[in-house]
Amino acid sequence: MSERPENSVLVSLRELRGIEDDRLKREQEEARARAEAARAAKEAAERRAVQDAEDRRRAEEDRVRRAEEDKLARIREEQLRIEEADRRARVEGELKLQEQKMRLEIQSRAERRSPLKAIVGVAAVVILIAGVVVYKIQAANQAEIAEHERAAQDERERHRASQAELERKLTAISRDMEAKLKLANGEAEQARIRAAAEKAKREAMTEDHAPAKAGRRGKAGATAADAPAPKTGARMPGKIDIKDDDILKGL
Repeated sequence: MSERPENSVLVSLRELRGIEDDRLKREQEEARARAEAARAAKEAAERRAVQDAEDRRRAEEDRVRRAEEDKLARIREEQLRIEEADRRARVEGELKLQEQKMRLEIQSRAERRSPLKAIVGVAAVVILIAGVVVYKIQAANQAEIAEHERAAQDERERHRASQAELERKLTAISRDMEAKLKLANGEAEQARIRAAAEKAKREAMTEDHAPAKAGRRGKAGATAADAPAPKTGARMPGKIDIKDDDILKGL
């Protein structure tokens, strides 16, 4: 009679221990699952932040590259325009010189004297004018090319500084989040810390991207509003206006 109650108690104890063991296992599995979910969420957030930064960096590099290509295209167009103006100036100078030679020959025949001195003087004047025009055109062209190169270099430096500052901010936010997560009590606080860190990263990215857009809008507006109105009758750079009667003045 005494063995049966003892066996019943042992069975009950074993059942209770089994229930307790099952409960502990479930809690451990749930804890591991929560930890794994938190780790996966953290890794996903970090991957998203890195991917967003990389996408923005590529977009900014594409913008800078396109801007440089546009500047180079404008420089090439300006060079072609200057070369065309230089060519026209030389052609017009040669035509004027030929006209003056013919006029001098006619006058010489009429007056029966040699036009050599007048021809030499006209040729010297034309050569001097052409040399001055070519020098001014080349100097202006070199100055404009140097200015475009400086502007492109400044743009690249600003882009690199902006990227470095953004990476520093994102790193500081991640480190601050890690430090706070170590001191957090419970999953709710950890989730709140991660959400705050994600919001800070997004704000940092937005702040980094906003000045570039504002700068582009400002440049575009200034280009459209500040462009000087074309003057009527303005001479093309490099073009020489030579009058028939002026070329022999003082000779």
